[in-house]
This record gives sequence, C-alpha cells and structure tokens, in this order.
Amino acid sequence: MHHPEPACHHDPRNGNTEHDGGKPPLPELGHIHLSSKERAAMYQADDIAVMQSGVASPAYVERVKTASGLDKWVRTNKIPLKDSDGNIVGILGSYEDITERKRAEEALSESSTMLKLVLDTIPSWVFWKDRNSMYLGCNRLFADNA
Repeated sequence: MHHPEPACHHDPRNGNTEHDGGKPPLPELGHIHLSSKERAAMYQADDIAVMQSGVASPAYVERVKTASGLDKWVRTNKIPLKDSDGNIVGILGSYEDITERKRAEEALSESSTMLKLVLDTIPSWVFWKDRNSMYLGCNRLFADNA
C-alpha cells in the first residue's frame, strides 16, 4: 500500500514549516519554529497517522515559537484529504492563532483567583443567591459558620 507524503514538511534544521506546497504561511502567524528533531518527527508522525487511518486527528492546542521568536498559541486540526475516488492523497491541515483567546482566559483566571482570595479573607459573611433564593456560593467564613 502506498502512503502519500505529509502535506506539511517540517525542517528541524532551520525550524521552518512548508505549508500548502511551499506557499507562504499566514502572515500573522509566520513560520513556526520547531525547537527539535523530536518535535518535527512528532508532527510528521501525526500527519502519517491521519493519512494511514483515514481519521481526522482531534484538534490540539499548543504553544509554539515563531521564527521571529514570538510565543503564540495555536489550535491545529488535521483531516485526511481524499481524491474523487476516495483514496487518501494527503492531509488538510489548518491552524488558528488563538493567542489572544489564551491571554483572555489567563486574565479571567487571574481575576477569578483574586476575587476568591478577597472573598475568603474579608472578615464578613458573604453569600450569593439566584432569583429563587437558592444559594449559588459563599465565602469561606460563611461556609465555616453556616
């Protein structure tokens, strides 16, 4: 059985990734820098697994470094690419720069942690309820004395 070559080629020597048959990558993301041969091999193994199994790989999120040295978060999807006869001829891979979303999630998490810290350290009982007077939450002092 013939297995087609991966649609993307990762060159661990210079960290570049060739996309779409050599077309330049999206300008806002740039070339992804691969820090090691192992990482390049991991990407290639995933490409081959998708082509051999005919099953899309689950979307995965990872931090990458661009060739210009910027850290980015990307979500990658890979699906088998088939010809008109249904034969797998490669993969269709896409990645989305989700750096801003990850930053927003991190800021929200930090804000939530700070709010919990404040609520749990003030010397007052604090609780909150829904419109039907059902308790939704409380601070530690209220929980310890309720």
